[in-house]
Amino acid sequence: MSRMTKVRSQSGFTLLELMVAVVVIVVAFFGLLLSLHYGNVLNETARQLQSAHYAARQALEAVKAYDFAFTYRCFDASITDDPNGPGTAEVLLPPLNNEFEQGVGKPPLTAVGDGIGNNFVVPGLRPRSDDPDGVAGAIIFPEATDGTGAVVLSERGQDAFLGLARDLNGNATTNDLDVTADYIMLPVSILVQWEGLFGEERQVRLDTVLHSKLR
Repeated sequence: MSRMTKVRSQSGFTLLELMVAVVVIVVAFFGLLLSLHYGNVLNETARQLQSAHYAARQALEAVKAYDFAFTYRCFDASITDDPNGPGTAEVLLPPLNNEFEQGVGKPPLTAVGDGIGNNFVVPGLRPRSDDPDGVAGAIIFPEATDGTGAVVLSERGQDAFLGLARDLNGNATTNDLDVTADYIMLPVSILVQWEGLFGEERQVRLDTVLHSKLR
C-alpha cells in the first residue's frame, strides 16, 4: 500500500512540473512577441522621425536656395502672388513639386497653379486627421492681416512665430504691418506634423532666419 502511494505521489509531482513548464513557456513566448512588437514600434517611430527631419531639411534647403527677394512670395500660402505669375512657384522647386509623386494627384497646370501653396507631402507620414489641407509639411512665415484682410509678411506676426521682435526691413522699428516688398531678414519655419502609430500628434520644426547680406 505504501509503495502505491509513493508511485502516485511521484506521478502527481511530475504532472505539476509539466504544468509549470508549460506556463513558463507560454509566458516566455508572449514576452517574446511583446518584445518584437515594441521593437517594431520603436523602429517605425524612428523611421517616421527620420523621414520628418529629412523632409524638413529638404524644404528648408529649397527655401534657402531661392532668390531672397522673392522667397516669401514663392513660399507663402497664396499662389496668386508668385513672381513668375499665379501658381508658378511650386513648379520650380523639386522638394515641393515631388509631392505629387508621393500619392497626391497632380492636376493639369493652369493659370491658377496647383493650389498647394506652402504645403508639401512627406512620404510615409500620415497627416493629422484635423489637418485642414491634409498635407503633413508646411512652410511658415511671420504674418499678419492687413486692413484689406490680406495676409502679409509682417513684423507684428513674430511674437507667435519665434517670440522675438526683429526689424525685418531695417528701418529701426519692429512693428511694421507689411514688409513683403522690403524685408532684409526673413524668419522661416518648416513644420512637419503627423499622426503617430497610436494616433498621437507628432511634429518636427526647424526655425531659422535668412539674411539678404548673406546672399
